[in-house]
Amino acid sequence: MHLVLKFRYTSDMIETVMGVQRPQEDYKHEFGTPARIFPYCIFNAVEEVPLSWTYQNDGGNVYERIELNVVLTYVSYYKYFPFVLKLLPIKVGTDGTGDTGLINLIPETLPGGSIPNADLGIFTKSTSEFGVGGADEATIAKKVVCRMLIRDLSDKSIGNIKGIYTRVYVVIFFEADVMVSFVRYIVVPTMIAQLCTFFTMMEIGDLIQTVLAMTLADVALLFTMPANDMMTLAEQVILAQICYFIGMGATVGFLRDHDLLPTQAYMHHEIVFLDLLMALLTMGWVFAGYKWFQRLTKSIREKFDPIVPEHNVAAFRLIEEEI
Repeated sequence: MHLVLKFRYTSDMIETVMGVQRPQEDYKHEFGTPARIFPYCIFNAVEEVPLSWTYQNDGGNVYERIELNVVLTYVSYYKYFPFVLKLLPIKVGTDGTGDTGLINLIPETLPGGSIPNADLGIFTKSTSEFGVGGADEATIAKKVVCRMLIRDLSDKSIGNIKGIYTRVYVVIFFEADVMVSFVRYIVVPTMIAQLCTFFTMMEIGDLIQTVLAMTLADVALLFTMPANDMMTLAEQVILAQICYFIGMGATVGFLRDHDLLPTQAYMHHEIVFLDLLMALLTMGWVFAGYKWFQRLTKSIREKFDPIVPEHNVAAFRLIEEEI
């Protein structure tokens, strides 16, 4: 991610609070250097590559700009796949050196909300894999949260200096485009299961080959799903349908092998009914999963709500549990 951090503070804080020497020049601009004055830390960064650093002192008011490429961790919720929620946080705070615990990090947002005063760049493009769905303020307000968080370490330091510290979190909510995955992993397996309608018209050899082909087709879909450590909604649907048509094929094969199907039309209407019932149950289960996904998204979004109305401060503990 290409990231630009901008810090504004007074110059008298540089030596007394940050514990570094104040630059003699009022303007400095360096490229490819890890130089910085403000002792910040990106807590979910895996790797940082500095691009440029700018220091500008305008009559005691300092503007510090740090440009870098950074690799960030993000959080994915795949339980209800093909409905997927991804959270990309940018977690910025002081590193605890000097007296930086005295600094309150206050995010710069647009008036009257939690939209960061920032260029979100590629995230607002319709061609982006990670997109919020638009560049208008209403969409960004729904998908982007910028909050000040207060972390209380006055009783238990957890390896840090005791005290109360502030951080600024920017969290971007992404919902994957569901249409392609929905057709591939829900609609296609459901249509394959409808082939059970023709089982009574097949000889045992053809029936076994058809069941094996249907099973291999669904198993191939399982291998193309995104890797995860839990059984997703789509996997539940596919596995249930595999069990269904294997059981249906075994039942029809047993009846035909024991000459219990006197005519090809025997049990045909019953199987059609069961196939349609299976399709309806699948759609019902997927609809319920979508409702659970919406409830999950809402509950996560509510954790970022302000502690006090009209104040851009959120609860650190609830948010840290998620990201």
